[in-house]
Amino acid sequence: DYYNYDEINLNIDCPSDRVSGEREFGAILMTKVDTSYRILESMQQNIIAGKNNKAQISVKCRIGVDDFDDLDFCANFIERLLPVCNRFYLHARKCVLGGVMNARQNRSIPPLNYPRVYELCERFPTVDFWINGGIRTLEDAKDICYGVEDDDDEE
Repeated sequence: DYYNYDEINLNIDCPSDRVSGEREFGAILMTKVDTSYRILESMQQNIIAGKNNKAQISVKCRIGVDDFDDLDFCANFIERLLPVCNRFYLHARKCVLGGVMNARQNRSIPPLNYPRVYELCERFPTVDFWINGGIRTLEDAKDICYGVEDDDDEE
């Protein structure tokens, strides 16, 4: 209420072992969709009860976690959260938990999968999706928007 935020984002993206391992928040919440739902529902109720009832709830997440790495998993996750969240910031790569990769490696080693993000946009045309991951320049952003392949991907 005090800061009058426009948006409050739940980060279900962090693959750090200290976050998703010991404390069970961050990316591990993608595998605990009912817990994620309850957190978002509580956030929504607090916004409604407060003075700033215009703030929008959003989620930042990956397109997969560990072996849960397919379109249906991500689509089911989003579908379950739709009653309490309609904006998703999608990091276009899965993450690997359990200390196998550190947070920095999780931002670069799992391959980007923009087509999965595009498919989610087609499945959920009324959801507000924002793409994240691998976009370092305006040229990168244009290539993603217009479907231009990266020369490195063609090798």
